[in-house]
Amino acid sequence: MSTSTLSSLNNKQVQLALEMLRVNRRNEFKEIAQEIGVETRKNWEQIVLRFSLEINSCFVKWQDNENIKNNVRSCFIIMQKLVKDHKVSHAIKILDLTNKITEDFETIFKKMGRA
Repeated sequence: MSTSTLSSLNNKQVQLALEMLRVNRRNEFKEIAQEIGVETRKNWEQIVLRFSLEINSCFVKWQDNENIKNNVRSCFIIMQKLVKDHKVSHAIKILDLTNKITEDFETIFKKMGRA
């Protein structure tokens, strides 16, 4: 699921899924928010979710060699921000957190669609 897909989804369902996700992944949300500098912004949880979905989208695009040329620049900019002033191991930790958030959000959202 990408951020553009997120925009087209039922906002009420997205908000409910986000609320459920925040309960289980609160610490991860806070850590990512601090890392990308949005912990004091309004709707910071939504920003973290969008960021996580964008990271996941980059990895999906990188696996699709035909699609990589169009999207590689934005993905590299995101990765560059993550490793700036940090060790690669720290960036990998943040990437892992974004992956967990994305997977959990997609799982919750799919279950809501079946209910």
